[in-house]
Amino acid sequence: MFIGSINPDTRVLVESLIPEFDGLPVFVGCSGNFTIERLLANHGITNVTSNDVSLYSTAIGCHLTRRKLHIGISDENFAWLEQYMQDGESQIATLLLCSEYFKFVYNDLPYYIRQAGAYRNQFDKLFQKTVARVRDRLGALTIKDYFCGDVLKYLDAVPEESVFLSFPPTYTGGYEKLYARIEEIFAWDKPVYEVFSEASFEILKMEMKKKKKWVTLRDEPDPKDAEFLIAEFQPASTTRTVCVYSNIKTKCRISKPQKLFAPVMIERALGELTGNLKLARLTVEQMNTLRSEYMSRSIDFPAVADVVIGICDNDKLLGVLGIKKVSPYYRSLADVYMVADFCVGPSIYKRLSKLVLCVALTTDVKKILEAEFQYPVKKIFTTVFTKKAVSMKYRGLFELFNKKEKGDALNYVAETGRWTLKEAFEFWKEKYGDC
Repeated sequence: MFIGSINPDTRVLVESLIPEFDGLPVFVGCSGNFTIERLLANHGITNVTSNDVSLYSTAIGCHLTRRKLHIGISDENFAWLEQYMQDGESQIATLLLCSEYFKFVYNDLPYYIRQAGAYRNQFDKLFQKTVARVRDRLGALTIKDYFCGDVLKYLDAVPEESVFLSFPPTYTGGYEKLYARIEEIFAWDKPVYEVFSEASFEILKMEMKKKKKWVTLRDEPDPKDAEFLIAEFQPASTTRTVCVYSNIKTKCRISKPQKLFAPVMIERALGELTGNLKLARLTVEQMNTLRSEYMSRSIDFPAVADVVIGICDNDKLLGVLGIKKVSPYYRSLADVYMVADFCVGPSIYKRLSKLVLCVALTTDVKKILEAEFQYPVKKIFTTVFTKKAVSMKYRGLFELFNKKEKGDALNYVAETGRWTLKEAFEFWKEKYGDC
């Protein structure tokens, strides 16, 4: 995974502005993953100077300008990485791999220990594949120069007759949080710079407006520069709106996520349950309808379900499961991800949601998923967004295997195929089925 990239809508917008550059030299501030530079190269523009302060970006900048970057290892536990950092491509590949690998080191939870061990054992194989990816992505990319240092100092040297593009961190300490572990373990000649802040952005705007053409963005509207607003993009309903500003005249573009809905012509199971459970396939659009009807508006689905299953009692709907296929990368953890599980209401039962979870672990659901995804489904996992230490809803049926660093999300996993629909109902009725 390449890190530090701008979203697809912004990439398309920037590409549409390239014909307006009029052959001027282009200066990119906060190059990140060099996404802008790759867009420019696709249009034959090579008179480009790049800039950043991170080790990862500097490795790319030095490689593209054929400069040697000296990188050492600060932590002797990772001295074995030196063999993988012999040239520019291998340095970039190693840093790229470690950006994921280091998320799991120095954590004593079983999940993190397993993941870190898997990375270490397969590092050589992963490294070879990553080098090939780096070569493919950067092979045709050419830039004129690279400046490693503070973007405001860099901007001072940018001539007025130029195009200046900068997509800086949208929150204070953004780069520092993203690359913290990388900077701890690798040693290099770090540049001196001010942590980017709102005050820095105000200075950046003032100085870049002196250039002939400029483009930048923020993750919130800036009323003072409303005349320069050329786009508002919200990639997903759970992300903040990206506001793009420029003095290049173009039509303002707006892109917002939309959910589609469809009617659900199934009677709801609002009274006493008989135990004659059945499963019914639903569409994502129908799940959206049910979700808007029965779930809190504060709860959103960042992932789209591949399979939606309605749980019925005597052909009356009592709950919904939304399941997503996971990539082979995550199969060491689980085979599928449950993006939604909720019951309809009102109900006479206090813990009807527990029945929905019991059904999720049945052989019947397992068969549907295996037929759909064409691979064995042994484990299912899900995420609970809460600041509490545990989720009582999942306790007893799912196992808590890790907690997000920020402390506002819990991940739960369980084995599938535990019982039949009938057995699931009997277990729920006995343990949780009080009214």
